[in-house]
Amino acid sequence: MKEDLKKILAELIPLQGVSGFEQDVVRNVSERLKKHADRVEIDNFGNVYATKEGGAPGPSLMILAHSDEVGGVVCEVLADGLLKFKTVGVVSDAVLPAARVRVGGITGVIVSMPAHLETGSAAGQPGYPGNLKIDVGAASAAEVKAWGIEVGTPVSFMGDLVELGNPDRICGHAIDDRIGCAIIIRLFQELENMSFAGKVYGVINVQEETTMSGAGIAAYRLQPDCAIAVDTVPANDTTGGPVKFGIGRGPVIQLAEGVQRAWVGTMAHPALKGAILKAAAEVGVEVQLAAEVGHWTTDGAAVHRSGRGVPFGFISIPRRYAHSPAEVGDINDAVAAVRLLKGVINGLGGLDLRFV
Repeated sequence: MKEDLKKILAELIPLQGVSGFEQDVVRNVSERLKKHADRVEIDNFGNVYATKEGGAPGPSLMILAHSDEVGGVVCEVLADGLLKFKTVGVVSDAVLPAARVRVGGITGVIVSMPAHLETGSAAGQPGYPGNLKIDVGAASAAEVKAWGIEVGTPVSFMGDLVELGNPDRICGHAIDDRIGCAIIIRLFQELENMSFAGKVYGVINVQEETTMSGAGIAAYRLQPDCAIAVDTVPANDTTGGPVKFGIGRGPVIQLAEGVQRAWVGTMAHPALKGAILKAAAEVGVEVQLAAEVGHWTTDGAAVHRSGRGVPFGFISIPRRYAHSPAEVGDINDAVAAVRLLKGVINGLGGLDLRFV
């Protein structure tokens, strides 16, 4: 399973999918899921819905991962052919200068000051996005236009998936959340040989990094009995700080997350928390528990309050250097997530979703 997951991820990572521009990812994952699901649909917003029917009555479980990534969008084409841009999603200023990017179909690099020419307080400091520009090799605005670049063209980090010294440690942009997409694809391969009660929806949703609207639309459309997000969480096991997750230590089971000042977030439903932890014990998967309210939010914030309310849980993959051109994860955490999801699905027939 490890090499299969790595192969799927290696094909998903190079695709461009800045939030709102996920078409390449949507086409790829939908074709993959068609090989294993009972049916696959794509709505007009870009969400992909794969359905697998169980062989006995039981609740419906929506498992979702997002197809989009952080990046940018061109906001101005300058006379000298350089491009001004705005970031899309939460991106640190520090990771931008000298990063290679794709602007539509054209390769470019974010402008950076040569170290030889830095002076005073600017020395060693990252550029601010409002001042940063992209060099696509053009000499004029007319040349940029001829290449199909205009205001509104998406800007994505670029690069293939690579293995580090330990081949289980993988690096690439958009591991958040292409690794979740790969997990759902691999899970549906496994479901072909499984007998279970209920129904499983695999949803690859759009725009998590900006509005979480794709997940909310998907939940409204499907009205599942319960849902689990397969996403990523920042690991700082190499950089230090308040959050204690590490890669290679198993999936992170989030029990509480959100940004309180924005009034968004999710508390894991006790039934889903219990089902996930029970499955982890039964299949022998090590997990990490998290209650990190205040640091981030996820699609759970949109899904759990959809329609009549959707009991929600999390299976999250830790990754280092979040929202950068070089995120790092451990493929064994993804393998464990597939095993854990299979365990939850095996127990669907006995799942009691009552709050008390």
